Order: sequence, then C-alpha cells, then structure tokens
Amino acid sequence: MQDLAETCRCKSTFSYRRLALLFLLFTGTIPLILPSVVWTWLFRHDVWVGAKKLRQKDYPAAVEFYKKALAVNQDVWNYWNSLGEAQFYLEEYDNAEHAFSEALRLKPNNSKTLYWLGWVYARKENYQKALEAFDESLLARPGNPQTLYWRALALESLQRYEDAESAYRKCIAVESRHSWAYTRIGNLCIGQGRTVDAVDIFYQGAIACPGDEDLCQGLIVSLHLFERLDKAEAFFGKRLENNPKDKLAAFSLGLTCMLKKEFDRSVKILNEVVPTLDYARNILYSITEFCIDNEEQETARVLCTNMVRWFPQDKPIWRLKNEMCSNLDAN
Repeated sequence: MQDLAETCRCKSTFSYRRLALLFLLFTGTIPLILPSVVWTWLFRHDVWVGAKKLRQKDYPAAVEFYKKALAVNQDVWNYWNSLGEAQFYLEEYDNAEHAFSEALRLKPNNSKTLYWLGWVYARKENYQKALEAFDESLLARPGNPQTLYWRALALESLQRYEDAESAYRKCIAVESRHSWAYTRIGNLCIGQGRTVDAVDIFYQGAIACPGDEDLCQGLIVSLHLFERLDKAEAFFGKRLENNPKDKLAAFSLGLTCMLKKEFDRSVKILNEVVPTLDYARNILYSITEFCIDNEEQETARVLCTNMVRWFPQDKPIWRLKNEMCSNLDAN
C-alpha cells in the first residue's frame, strides 16, 4: 500500500508539472521569463567562477568575474569584500580600499572587512588608520589572534614599543602557538637591550612551537648577546633541572657550552639530543657559519668535526668543513 501511495503521489506531481508547462506554452509566458532565467544563471556563474578563481589564487580572473557580478548587483557585501581581497593580493591597494569601503557601506562594523581594510592601510604605511581599523575589527570580534597580531605590528610601526609588546602578549594568550608573536617580542627585547628577556621569550616560543627555525635562531642570536655566557648556562641548566626531558633546554645548554669553549662537555650533551631534534642541523650550521665569520676558528672546527659525524650524508656540511680546512691550511 505504501508503494502504491508513493507511485500515485509521483504521478500526481508529474501531472501538475506537465499542466503548468502546457499553460506557460499556450499563454506565451515562457518567452517572457526565459531571458530572466538565463540572465540569473549567467550572473550566478560569474559569482561561482570568481570565488573559485580566488581560492585558486588566480587573482586577475577573480577581479574580472566579481566586477561582472557587481555590474548586475552592487548591493551584495560578499562581492565587494571578495573583490577587495583579490585586489589586495594584486597590490592594487587603492582599489582594494575602495572595495572594502563599499563592503562596509553594506555591512558596517563587519570584523572581516575591517581586518582587511586595516591590512590595506598597513601596506600603504598608514599605520594610524590601520590601528583604528584593527581596533574596530576587534570590537566586532574580540580575541581574533590574527587581528591582535596585526594590531600589535601597527603599534610597533608607530614606535609604541611597550604597547606593541603588550599587544603581542595578548595575541599569545589567545593563541599560544603564534610563533610570529613570540619572534616579534624577542626582537623588541633585543632592540631594547633586554637580553635575558629575549632569551626567555624565544625559549618559551620554541617550546610552544617545536621546530620553528626563526624562534630557535632567535634563541641562539640572543645567547650570543648575553654579556656573560655563564648566565645562559645557569638559565638553561635550571630549565633542565626542572624538566630533565626538556630537549630544547639540553640542546641550548650544549650550544652555550660550545660557545664557552667547553668542548668535551658540549659534545657529550649534544650527542644525546641532536639526533632527536629535526631543527638541530640548521641551527648548528648557522652557528658554524657565525663562528667562521667571526674568526672563532677553534669552535668552528669542533662543530664541523662533529656535524659530519651527526649528519654523515649532508653534502653542504662536508663542503663547509672542507672549505674551513682549506682556509686554515692557507693561513
């Protein structure tokens, strides 16, 4: 019975559709509505293709299709916003600013559009207006980590360094793995001569974002800036004492000992941790180059000798070792 009822319902629906079609044919309505249907389809096609091109990062094509869509209807927020994004990536900042302003006309205080507008102002080096746009965006959507980060960057560009550091720390409080924020704070600390604070923030960042080479590189740079390397040794020794499994602390302690020319102790520590850290190779290579450039030949020699043992298949390391040996023989 259920199957029979379903069949009757389908036949009834089909009959209604057939009657409607016959009515449209005989009354001459189809020729009137067909252009509208086709125009609507073409309009939606432009929007769909524009969105697809934007995702594919084909920004010139995205601009073309969104402009076609806006020629039909200029009162759709998303079309203006997407057009602005494409123009931003094409570095057409004046056009992007106009598009985002039109989007805000339709949706005032939209956090996404205000974020993009702030980014446009930042690229145009109008940091005060960028700051105002980011502030408005955060009022609409508090706690957005990307907006917090770019707001902090605008403050730093305005040389409001204390406010910038505070803003970066707010960003980290919301998104603990925001490596760029850690790096910017560390650089601010170095610029202000706060070496201990720089080491501490780079260390925290390297723990939160394992393997981030910029943070690890910043940690090493700040170590070089320590007035006394025994401070660095005490710093990482304490970290390792609190957590014996902290590989980054052990690695940093080993590097500190290397810079202090306590080679036997350094190699003993590094032997245990280097094979377990993906980022160890790049940092060791950078430190070796640093030592060569600063004529710390003995430290560079010990590093090269052990790096070819730790990374026996690494051709650039072998090349660096051979070049260093050639230079020593020449001298």
